[in-house]
Parts: sequence; structure tokens; C-alpha cells
Amino acid sequence: MTRQTMKFVLFSLGIMSAALVTAARARQPQVSASPALDPLVGKWKLNADKSKNAPASEFITITSQGSEFILDFDQKNDNDYNPKYSITTDMKGTTVKPIYADGSKASEQWRVTRRSPKKFDMELFTQFGGWQDQYEVSNDGTVMTMHRHQTPGGPIVAIPRAGRSIEQIFVFEKVR
Repeated sequence: MTRQTMKFVLFSLGIMSAALVTAARARQPQVSASPALDPLVGKWKLNADKSKNAPASEFITITSQGSEFILDFDQKNDNDYNPKYSITTDMKGTTVKPIYADGSKASEQWRVTRRSPKKFDMELFTQFGGWQDQYEVSNDGTVMTMHRHQTPGGPIVAIPRAGRSIEQIFVFEKVR
């Protein structure tokens, strides 16, 4: 290989590397540096009347702390089961375990992934299967909608006797 050919090859590799880095950065969601401007941050209250197959009540509080987010869940079901738990995540798809209000760690694992400034997914993994929740904040920032999708093998409680998945849509309104 001549010296000129070698320079051309190295220059081409440098250009391709720069293009790959630029493309990877472009795919990452652009999130506001100010937590006050982040559309996800705040307290969200379930509107059971606008929801489909939702619990009796639920609050989700999302706060940011540096590069991480803390998601606090307070849910009350019709059978008076009232799970309260918290997840700390970077929203980059890292698997985390929820911590219950009493300080104990849950056995299940969650993976939270930010899809855009107004969207994130939360996947639950248990020994029985799991589900994926897809959250999206409205353009005006006042409503957050969650669509739940079943994954193979779970959860048993959301499968009717006919064997079909129940559609679950939770509508949350931002508490001012």
C-alpha cells in the first residue's frame, strides 16, 4: 500500500467514525437540562374515569436528581392492596429493582428507557413473565397516558378466562 493510499484509508475511517458518533448522539432523546422544564417531572394523579382497567387510584411522582430520575408509585387497588415503591433510574435501559416504602427490595426487575423528551417505557421482569408500560406526556404537558402491553407468560392477573389480554390504559393528570 502506498503512503497516499494509507492516508486516504485513515482519513476515510476518521470520517466514518465521526459520522457514527454523530448518528448515535442524534438518536438519544434531547432532555432539558432544567428539571423544571422536563415534561415528565412532577406529580401525576390517575383519572380512573378516563382510564381502562386501571386500579382504584394511583399517584406517580417523578423527580430528577442529577442524571437520574426517581419514580415514586403509590397505588391502591380495589382489594385494598396498596403497593408503594420507588425506582431510581438513569432512563437509559439499565435494569433496576424497586424499593418498597418499608425499605425492602422487590424481587422483580424494571428497565426504564427514555424514548423522547415526552415518552418513556418501563418493562417489568418477573419469574412469571412481565409487561411493558409505554408512557407519553401530552403536548400541553397536563396529561400522561400509559399503555400496558403483556409479555409472554405474565401477568396472570391481567388475563381473562378466555385467554386474551385485557387492554389497560391509564390516564394521569398533572397535579398543579
